[in-house]
Parts: sequence; structure tokens; C-alpha cells
Amino acid sequence: MSNTPQSPEGIVRSARERGAQNLERQYNTPAWAGPRPLVFPIDTSAPAALPDARWATAALAELRAGLDAGEITSLGLIRLYLERIRRLDLGRLNSVIELNPDAFIDAQARDAEPARGPLHGIPILLKDNIGVRGPMRTTAGAWALRDAVCDRDSAVAARLRAAGAVLLGKANLSEWANWTTDGMPNGFSSVGGQTRNPHGRFEVSGSSSGSAVAVAAGLCAAAIGSETWGSLVAPASANAVVTLKPSLGLVSRDRIIPITEATDTAGPIARSVADLAAVLDVLAGLDPADPETEAARPLAGTRFSARLDPAGLRGKKVGIVRQTHDLDPDAPAWRERLAAALRAAGASVVETPPQMLGETRFRDDFMTVAHYDFKRGVNAYLTATGAPMASLADIVAFNAADPAKRVPWGQTLLAASEAHTVTPEAYAEARTRNRAGARARIDDLLRANGCDLLAGTGSASFIPFAMAGAPALTLPLGRRASGEPMGATLIGRFLEDGELVAAGYALEEALAAGKA
Repeated sequence: MSNTPQSPEGIVRSARERGAQNLERQYNTPAWAGPRPLVFPIDTSAPAALPDARWATAALAELRAGLDAGEITSLGLIRLYLERIRRLDLGRLNSVIELNPDAFIDAQARDAEPARGPLHGIPILLKDNIGVRGPMRTTAGAWALRDAVCDRDSAVAARLRAAGAVLLGKANLSEWANWTTDGMPNGFSSVGGQTRNPHGRFEVSGSSSGSAVAVAAGLCAAAIGSETWGSLVAPASANAVVTLKPSLGLVSRDRIIPITEATDTAGPIARSVADLAAVLDVLAGLDPADPETEAARPLAGTRFSARLDPAGLRGKKVGIVRQTHDLDPDAPAWRERLAAALRAAGASVVETPPQMLGETRFRDDFMTVAHYDFKRGVNAYLTATGAPMASLADIVAFNAADPAKRVPWGQTLLAASEAHTVTPEAYAEARTRNRAGARARIDDLLRANGCDLLAGTGSASFIPFAMAGAPALTLPLGRRASGEPMGATLIGRFLEDGELVAAGYALEEALAAGKA
């Protein structure tokens, strides 16, 4: 193999070829032991007609009003979503990996209670790396954990239940949150199969692919995903939904199967910024089980729903980030559409100097940190939850005993993490350097251009935000002539989540008004 550096044109060509190969693999899954059959819960209540289909994609505020007025019930919503999952998802989109066998019981209980907030009685899906108590399982999509049940609810699940939400089930994901192997297609897991984009034969993206697809297809009112590096913003952009990758520590990672505590976070996926804010109000908060939440203490008690401001961009200066080598030939036109919408919302716009996204210095440190943390974190999770596998070494050996059936795309990342030789000192240095460098990069871009926030098209607008622990909000920007969705991503400094919610709402309003 030649070590000659690629030309800029070669880099772009290679990236496009990898993207085309990844998409092709999403429609050519090899035979393997899965997927595990999706079991539908049994409704023993009196039969009733399904609610009007409009409720399936109604805004959370509309659902709340309908529930309060008796126009709809939580039980009716469960029936409606299950019918849509059976008709649209089963064997097609594959966005749902498991259904809550107690969904009808839980919905009936919510209907009998006085409402205690915007999510009371609202059906929500959780990505299947987010722990819930039994009988639902928590598998990370891995065949080795196909029957694993978490010992208790994660902080995320507990907060949703406390708010009265009904956990409809678990969403499919890229197995191990895309930390399984090099070259595995986005959206594939051995337990759930291949998730596909509801808008057409387009990239589904990952790893919160199931959560994004389920929201886009009207299979739940909202969903929870997670991100280590792009796993919320990328599927949101690809499937025309809204997400916030929160500042690190805003949402607890307790009982979420980890990749690395340096960047992991859960986050909401919804159909609008208002819906996203309502879910974030419930998810955000301090948690003694996750010391990282102390870093977000300044945001404790924030009502993100109160930050929905159509003037949220007025007087702001936004820096539009562009890549040194655009992979998308239509990128200039999309950036202009984004700039026009930002201006219509009252912002001034400047285009920042071209950025090298995914630079070696960030990527190499990230890989060092992730290999070290993944082994340590997974082993701790397996022990704490009493999982059927005791360690990552057991999982790698289990897969290796029958790889064609258990890991049809391979397990290079799992094996590399198990075999890593990173020292604690090297880990600490890489983690500190990565976060400090990424935060400095964002600060430098903002300061040099006199900007309040950054923006870009698609999901990879500015990769260092994940390493910086900074927030990023993605919302639909439009569609290509083919129908493929394109998103816009807004990026702020650490703990500027409220500012991003306000800016995202204003941008969404400008786009809806046809001002771009």
C-alpha cells in the first residue's frame, strides 16, 4: 500500500466512495443469527377504533391539549403507534428493536391519573443502549446481550417515568453505538437488523438511527438517543428531525452503555424545537450517579421551553462553517439557504475560513480515549447490571466463536478496545489535550469572527464540538431534488444550550415562513 498523501480531490473521492459503499450495505445485509423477532404487547382492554392518524405526528402541546380535553387517551396513542409500527416499521424501516410488554398497563395507569406535566401519558422510545428495568431488555443491539436486562432504570428512564411518560419500547441503533467494527453500515445491529431511512433510499446515519427514524415516521411522540461523536446530529440531519446534543453533563449518563465518559451524552429527538425543549426540560438535571452533571450545575432548573423565542437570533452574529474540501457539490447552495434563513430571523452572517473537519490531532486523541474508556466502561456496566457476559473479553470471544452469525460485519473496534495497551497516563493526557484543544478551537473561531454561535449544513459542520462537550442543535433545512433531507446544525460554547434552543426556534420559524 502506498503511503503517498492523497490530493484534496483524492480525499473527497475516497470519502464519497466510502459513503456510497455504506449506503449500498444498508440494502444488502448478509445472513446472520438475527434479528430477534419483535413481540407486540397484548391489549386486554375493550376493543376500540384507532384514533385519527393526525395524532401520530401531532406536536406535544397538541397531544397534551387533546389528552386534557379527552379527545385522545394515552391508551389510544399506544394503539395508534403500535398499529403504525406493525404496518410501517416491521420488516421495513426496522427502527424499533423491542416493545414494552407493559405499555398498555402503563398507559391505562396514566389515563387514570391527573396530568403532571407536558409528557404525562406521552409514548416515548429510548435507544437500546439506555438502561430500563425489566421486563424490557437493554442490549446495545449486540447478539451477546440479546437477553440482557438492566438491574434498574437509568436516570433518563426514571426521569421520563416520573414525568408520566409511557416508555413505548426501545429503538434500534448502530450496534454498540457504532463502536463494533470498521465498515459496518450505519443503523445495523445484530438484534434489530438494518434500520432504513423513511424518506427513500438514502443514508440513515447513526448511531441513534432508530430513534431518528421512529420520530420521522410517526411511530412515537419523541425519542431519546445518544451521542459520542455525531450520533445524534447525523441521524437527525439524515432523517429530517430535530435534536440537541447537550453540553456534557446536562443529561445524566447513568446506566447508559458507554463508549467514553469523555464525550458520551443522551439527548432528545423530536419533530420540532418546541417538542425537543419539552423533553429536555425533563431530561436535564443533576445526578449523583454521574459526577459530570456537576459541570452543568449552572443550568440546573433551566426551563428550556421558556427559551422558545422567535426573536432568538435577532442581533446575533453567526459564523457559517465550511469544509476545506466539500464532499457535497451542492454545499455552497445549502450554505446560502442557511444564511438567508438566519438573516430572515434577524441575524448577521459571516462565512468563516475553511475548516479541516475531523483533523488527525482530534481523531487520534479521540481513538486513544475511546479504546481505553470503552473497555473500562463496558466492563463496569456488565458487572453492575449482572449481565450475561462478564467482560468485554467474554463478548469478543463469544462473537469470535461464530462471527458470521453474531457479528456479520466483523468486530474490529471491539477487539481493538479489548487488546488496547493505552496507559492511564497516556489516556489522561489525550483526554485533557482533546477537550482543551476542541474548546479552544471553537472559542477561536467565534472570537476571530466576532460571532455568537456557529452554524453549518449537514451533520459534520464542525466535528470538534463533540470533543469539546459543547452543545449542537440540528433541525431540517430542506430537501434535495431526490427528496433526501438536509439539516442545519447550530453550535455554541459549553453550557449555551438555552441560547441554541432560542436560536434553533427562531431559525425553524424563519424556514417555516418560507423566508429562505
